[in-house]
Amino acid sequence: MKALARVLMALLIFSSPALAQQIGGTIRGQILPARGETDLPGIVTVRLVGPGIQQVTYLSGNFFSFDGLRDGSYTISVNAAGREEVSRELAGFSADRNDMVTIVLGDRTPDKDLPPEGNTVVDLKTLKVPEKAHEHLQKGLEFLDKSEFEKAAQHFDAAIKIFPDFYQAHNNLGVACLKMKKIDEAEKEFSRAVEIQPENITGLKNLAYIRMNQGRHRDAIAPLAKAVRLDANDAKAEMYLGEAYIVAKDVVNASDHFLKALLLDPSLAHAHYRLGYIFLDEKQYDQALKHFQGFLKLNPETGREEVQTLVGKLEQFFKDSLARMSTTPPPTSQSQDSGTE
Repeated sequence: MKALARVLMALLIFSSPALAQQIGGTIRGQILPARGETDLPGIVTVRLVGPGIQQVTYLSGNFFSFDGLRDGSYTISVNAAGREEVSRELAGFSADRNDMVTIVLGDRTPDKDLPPEGNTVVDLKTLKVPEKAHEHLQKGLEFLDKSEFEKAAQHFDAAIKIFPDFYQAHNNLGVACLKMKKIDEAEKEFSRAVEIQPENITGLKNLAYIRMNQGRHRDAIAPLAKAVRLDANDAKAEMYLGEAYIVAKDVVNASDHFLKALLLDPSLAHAHYRLGYIFLDEKQYDQALKHFQGFLKLNPETGREEVQTLVGKLEQFFKDSLARMSTTPPPTSQSQDSGTE
């Protein structure tokens, strides 16, 4: 029913003559490497804030573009992991022109948590675990691989009794409980694993996912947001975080994480699906069409007919817009109007 309502809304939108022509200026830009460097580091985030608009894009190359902009002043902010943020102000931008800006990436920020070069990072909590507890952990993992979840849980529990702060054992006990449909116990063990080791990425994701599976998306945002900060290359975690923000009605953050998920893995159909509707609601029809088409190219198992209908309406909308523009006569000059020879 919700999908049907969106289709009907799309019909109402498309019938509006005020939207027949997409207007507005464009800001294009190039990101250059930081001083003394030759390449950009991984993913670069570019955010545009201006009158009635906030957009973000993620780059794997050097160039970005923001379209359909009104008159006004804009701020462009550029971020990358481990770099200082760089901002550029564009005052008095006019919607009847296209601007090109060049921004140099920020310098590296000092990381106080990094050890001296040549040293190896050691998890002190793991170093303290007695050998017998490690043995129970390994036996538990063997039973877990064989889907003998009760026996696996017994060994993980034995490891925890020997060393209560064995966060890996807590996490794996949570997995075993989850497999046995003991949801409350599973969440308790994942929470304990994160409490013992707050930067335990696996525990953070497990805690977030079990909460999302229970429909508690808002409760999943904090652990999942921390997990993606610690691991910037997990496309599915980015997508799930986008989904959590969608349920929390935070569309800006949802869009950010869906876009980043697709930058990391363009084959995530659900991210295309969600972005299509986000851009449709924001009346950015070209972007909506792009993501709906991307969704269909991935041959999804569900939602195909619904999205095909929307794509057809969007394509017709653009055809009608072009037809109206081509039949509009050009304005006559003053001299023609006055009849001068």
